[in-house]
Amino acid sequence: MSRACVDSPATPVARRPAIDTPDSGPARPARFTVATPSGGYAELIHRREQEFYEQARDKYVSEYQFTTANDIRQIDRLLLLEVQHFRTQWFLTSGADYQLNDFDAKEEEALRKAQKEIGSQIADIQRDLGVTKSQREKQQADSVGAYITDLKVRAKEHGVKREKELGRALELMHEEFALVGAWMRSNQAEREKLGFPKAEDVLTWIQDYVEVEFKAVDDYFREKQQRFWVRSM
Repeated sequence: MSRACVDSPATPVARRPAIDTPDSGPARPARFTVATPSGGYAELIHRREQEFYEQARDKYVSEYQFTTANDIRQIDRLLLLEVQHFRTQWFLTSGADYQLNDFDAKEEEALRKAQKEIGSQIADIQRDLGVTKSQREKQQADSVGAYITDLKVRAKEHGVKREKELGRALELMHEEFALVGAWMRSNQAEREKLGFPKAEDVLTWIQDYVEVEFKAVDDYFREKQQRFWVRSM
């Protein structure tokens, strides 16, 4: 018994297949248009399908970076198959189509068979695109492992840089102590021979030589190694 509501009970309603086939075409005229990832349009037969399609499309587009034309076309195909899977699942769960026409046993069996075939096609495309759950988990694990490895390398490089800074700082401090000690022990004539006749000359040497030499170690690290860190972030 049909649960369909029609305008005239006396007028028979033509029943069309709920599954698209080469002979029957769509189950009903397409009424809902959606934009595809490739830039085209597709027509669906119910508002529920439109909402399902748009949510699935937005998820694929936001979570994955597909750049090749072939991959994008595969996403187009995948989305339409997922809509068909959604449709057959809805029909089987409700026991009727969108117009509330009941299915007989033969039609339900055809729906189950179609759903199984569609599910197999969906799984194949998802594997090809690398978007299955197991593939996502593997990619995430590989990404985390690579990040930790890279972090260890950077920590080691930073430690080496600090050791170089410390070593150079000690060298510069010894030079500074030696110069200041010699200047303090010298008379004016000896200070002029040293090239530092006034105390201000010693301070200038510290600023122009000691500070610059120490900073050169850090500048070299930033230019030769740390700049690659920034690019990879």
